[in-house]
Amino acid sequence: MIKLDNSTFKRYYTEVKLLGEKDFVDVAREALNETAKFAKKTTIQKSANDAFTVRNKSFFKAFTRVEYAKRGQSSTLGGLHSSVGMFNNSSKKSLSSTYNPLDNMEEMEHGGSIKREITPLNQSRISKTYNRAVSKTSLFSGNLITQSKMNGKHAKQRFRIALETAKKEGKKFILADEYKAIYAVSSRKTRRIFGYDKSNTNRIKATHFMEKATREASELIPAFFIKEAIKKIEFRASKIK
Repeated sequence: MIKLDNSTFKRYYTEVKLLGEKDFVDVAREALNETAKFAKKTTIQKSANDAFTVRNKSFFKAFTRVEYAKRGQSSTLGGLHSSVGMFNNSSKKSLSSTYNPLDNMEEMEHGGSIKREITPLNQSRISKTYNRAVSKTSLFSGNLITQSKMNGKHAKQRFRIALETAKKEGKKFILADEYKAIYAVSSRKTRRIFGYDKSNTNRIKATHFMEKATREASELIPAFFIKEAIKKIEFRASKIK
């Protein structure tokens, strides 16, 4: 990155202006796009790491999209814009048939209350540690044997029947709703891997991680402008020779 000072920026700003309005808009557009790309690759990752326990290192990069300013979008500087935001580009269901990887992201940015029926426990995670992602072997599609639907006189009996039914039908998970848990079933053992509470609500504090990331990236717009200005000036000079 070019070392930035105000006099350097002013000099290149003036030089590009002398090339003409079209070249000036071209440089400004590319500077905006480079800033947006930098936010996706760098500042959003950094801001997320400061705000959250990021278990999947590629999560924020994978779900961050850049809307680039395009040629013809505007003939003036004021009409140019590029943006960075998060979107769901996956149809995969990670924890249940209704789970979206970006659920509650707005509440994490601005604060609010979220409904959280399912809570991963360390037993569900890779290496059984809080800092790792949920293991693929612990993911389910919502097709569970439900304890409370079993014909038993009490919760303990219904759980035993659910366990026997799961093994008989080859099901890998039991929704032990009366015990507020989800269990993984195998031939060797049964593990409690998720907490389950249909009425559970968590209060989330605002992190403003996207706002911080974009603000930090936008401070580099002058530096990216200079970089693009040099390229444009050198390109025009090469055409004169």
